[in-house]
Amino acid sequence: MTLFMTAEPIYAFTYLFTLILLIMYMIFIVTGRIFDDREKRIALLCAGMVGILSTAEFIGVYLDYAEVGLQTLHTAVKFVELSLTPALLFAMGMIMQSQHPVRCLAVPAALSFVFEAVMLPFRLIFYVDDASIYHHGPFYWVYLVLITIGALFLCFKFFILARKLQSKHSIYCTLPMLLPLICFVAHIIIPEIRMSWLGVSIVLIFMYSAHCSVKMCVDHITKLLDRSSFDADLKAMKKGNTLVFFDINKFKQLNDDHGHVVGDKYLSTIAGLIREAYENVGRCYRIGGDEFAVIINKKNVDVKSVNNGFLSLLDKTRKTDPLLPWIAIGSCPYTGDGQSKTDVFNTADMRMYSNKAEGSSVVD
Repeated sequence: MTLFMTAEPIYAFTYLFTLILLIMYMIFIVTGRIFDDREKRIALLCAGMVGILSTAEFIGVYLDYAEVGLQTLHTAVKFVELSLTPALLFAMGMIMQSQHPVRCLAVPAALSFVFEAVMLPFRLIFYVDDASIYHHGPFYWVYLVLITIGALFLCFKFFILARKLQSKHSIYCTLPMLLPLICFVAHIIIPEIRMSWLGVSIVLIFMYSAHCSVKMCVDHITKLLDRSSFDADLKAMKKGNTLVFFDINKFKQLNDDHGHVVGDKYLSTIAGLIREAYENVGRCYRIGGDEFAVIINKKNVDVKSVNNGFLSLLDKTRKTDPLLPWIAIGSCPYTGDGQSKTDVFNTADMRMYSNKAEGSSVVD
C-alpha cells in the first residue's frame, strides 16, 4: 500500500507524458505530407484508441480504494481497458495491410468484448470487490496470453511490411515493437510500474518515423525503391553481386496512344512482375521514367535463369493482356577485379540498349 501510494505521482506523470506524446504524434500526422489520407485516418484511429485506453487505466488506478459507490464505474472502466487492449494490438497488426481500418478494429474489439462479458459475472478474468479494489481472476492468464500473442502478431506484421518495402533492416525495425510487451511484463512483475501505454505511444512514434523514412525511398507509383536508394546501393555493391537493367520498349508511344493513366498502370504491373521474379535474390528499383533495375546480392544465383523466369512471367501476363509492353534486359556481374562500379553500370546499360534494339523482350 505504501509503495503504491508513493508510485501514484510517478504514474500520474507517466500518464501525462503519454498524452503529450500522443498529441505530438497526432500533430505530426495531421500536418505531415508523407502519409496519404487513408494512412492518416489509420494513424489517428490508433492514437485515439491508445489515448482512450491509457485514460481508462488511469481512471481505474485512481478508483482503487475509492468510495464503495464507485464500484460499478470501476468495473466498467476495467472492462473497457481489458477488452480493448489485446484487440488494439491485433488491430494495429491487421491494419497495416488492410483497406478497412475500422473493420480491423471492430472485429477484434467485438470478439474481446464478448469474451470479457461472458467471463465477467464469474469473476474469471478480473473483478472489483465491495471495497472497490481491483483483483485478477483465476483465468487472468488468458488475458496475458492474448496480450503476448497480440504483441507478437504486431511484430510479425510490421516485419512483413518492412520486407515488402524492401527495408534492409526489417528485423531490427521490428524489435521496438516488443516494447509494449516488455513494459507489460514489467508491470506484471512489479505492479507499481505502469508504462505499457507509454511504450505503445513510443512504438506509434517509431512506426511513424520508420514508415516515413521508408516511404521517402520508395517510388509511389511502383512501390519499388527509388533512384536515391539505387545510387546508394550501387556504391555499396559487393564482389559477386550482379546489376540488372530493364527498359520498357516504346513506352512513350504507349503513353501517347493510351494516356498516362494506362502508362502508370503498366509501370505498376511490370514493377510487380519484377518484384515477383527478383525479390528473393535482390533489391528492386525504379530508376527513371520507364527504367528499372535490380541488384542481385544473393550468392550462387543463376542470373540468366532468373532473368528468363521474369520473361516467362511477362509472356504469361501478355496472354491475358496483349497490350503489355516488351522489355529489354541487360546485366553485368561485379567481379571486383580491376572493374569499377561505373564499369558495371555502363556495361549493363549498354547490353540493355543493345537488346532493346531487337524490339521484343530479350535478355543478354
